[in-house]
Amino acid sequence: MRRRELRETIEDFSFGVLSTSINLVLSWVVFSADVMTAGRSPASVMRAVEASAGFRGVSQDSLKQAFWRAQNKGLLRRKRERGQEFWEATEEGRRRLVSELPVYLKHRPWNKRLYLVLYDIPEEQKRGRERLREKLVKIGAGRLQNSSYLILWDPTEVLRTFIREQGLSGMVIVSDTGTNGSIGEKGLDELVHEVYQLDELNRRYQEFMKMTKSKETTGEQLAFIYLSILKDDPQLPFELLGPTWMGDRAFETFETVLGSQADLFLSNKRSPVGEKVR
Repeated sequence: MRRRELRETIEDFSFGVLSTSINLVLSWVVFSADVMTAGRSPASVMRAVEASAGFRGVSQDSLKQAFWRAQNKGLLRRKRERGQEFWEATEEGRRRLVSELPVYLKHRPWNKRLYLVLYDIPEEQKRGRERLREKLVKIGAGRLQNSSYLILWDPTEVLRTFIREQGLSGMVIVSDTGTNGSIGEKGLDELVHEVYQLDELNRRYQEFMKMTKSKETTGEQLAFIYLSILKDDPQLPFELLGPTWMGDRAFETFETVLGSQADLFLSNKRSPVGEKVR
């Protein structure tokens, strides 16, 4: 990955997921060894801020102010250990950061069934249709066609309240296709790879694995690149992914890069409809 592409990927992830300068600061303290060990000196802390801001395309003044705001809010603290001072996110700061970031699902149970969500929503309710699509993606569905989505968990209960609140009653159908894993002429493997674009995701994971061998890429940059891929990963049951899938190996590498900090991004369970549980 070229440096420009790397920067754009990190910036897109930073602004799209972390959204605020304080969240950026928290991520930067967790991921960056340079910031974590910047010490007590305000000058050394600001140099670390400026280096980070320069790469991410974020205003240096904004990050500087956010750093001290995060400290005043009790999200960051200085800690002294074995004669050295370093910065770390507090428990509250870690909770805030993790609430914004994707987590890796270690266990992915599945009842072997596929569900179709079909809808027919008139143009007059275009906004409701867009919100439904956003909701479906959020709970782990993939688009099969313009008005149909595939999902591996029964979304009926989650969608029931949402449909009522959006005034879409009678316009959305959830259909259980059974356990044979096929729709029309397409078998399970073909459906899953097509709907969830697994080949492209696997390519990105492979690219990440190559980047870990480059001395030019920092641990902080690797963490942001990995999480930008994980954000797009539907994290399907492992049995559907096959032996060439790189996602699990990429997470093992991510654990090596971050050490104990990687535990922030690991979950042992997911909800029955595929929403991520933190």
